[in-house]
Amino acid sequence: MRLYSAFDLHSNNSYLGIIDENGKRIFKRKLPNEAAMIKLTLIPFKSEIEGIVVESTYNWYWLVDMLAEDGYRVHLANPTKIQQYSGLKYSNDKHDSFWLAEMLRLGILPEGYIYPKESRPIRDLLRKRSHLVRLRTSLITSLQNIITRNGGSNLKVNDIKALTTDRVQRLLEGNDDLALAGKVSKDSIDSLSRQIKAIEKVIEGRIHLSSEAADHARRYDAEARKFFNRKLKNANATIAHNVLAHKLARAAYYIMRDGVDFMPDKAFA
Repeated sequence: MRLYSAFDLHSNNSYLGIIDENGKRIFKRKLPNEAAMIKLTLIPFKSEIEGIVVESTYNWYWLVDMLAEDGYRVHLANPTKIQQYSGLKYSNDKHDSFWLAEMLRLGILPEGYIYPKESRPIRDLLRKRSHLVRLRTSLITSLQNIITRNGGSNLKVNDIKALTTDRVQRLLEGNDDLALAGKVSKDSIDSLSRQIKAIEKVIEGRIHLSSEAADHARRYDAEARKFFNRKLKNANATIAHNVLAHKLARAAYYIMRDGVDFMPDKAFA
């Protein structure tokens, strides 16, 4: 008998649901997020499980890795796409596990990309850089507003970000409170700028050592390869390669900006 399983993953626990090839619910259990307990619970069903679904939540890494290392075929559900199948979910279901398993059984599960384990640290570092940039932008905007409200002038962003000179203090010297607000803001902005530069230096070193993304994607990713082949019908290999590289670069920008997972169907549409 073929079985289909899914985890509704939360911060401290998970809800496991298993259905058979006819969609009948045969097992459900709330489990702590402990690898040993999850492995033990799955053992009686292991030989018959066709696949296990995990939704792409903020904390999916450990569970997907553990299941894959244990020999299961793991599917990462794309949360931005699965809502179109919400009609399959029973109204009294408190958890999504059976809904996810049913989509897998029917072959309609929208899947996300399981980013390679060895590449995730640099991805998280890029996300941290994006986070720091947003914090710095917020501080710069706040400081610009203080200067404009109290002095009528508008200091440019690059002048505020400058690490070697301080053009802020002279604009707020007439009032101790404003001067302190300016100093605290400028010190925080400078600190964030140094941290951002430190991250960028590390990232540049990592990127230099890694293989070229478009060539790697074309060889090892089915969706990227199909996109490349479509372009190859109307252009030479160099142009097709460059178009694929451009698509990946745009996808990388939105991944870093919005903190989302890579979505091949959207990238290669």
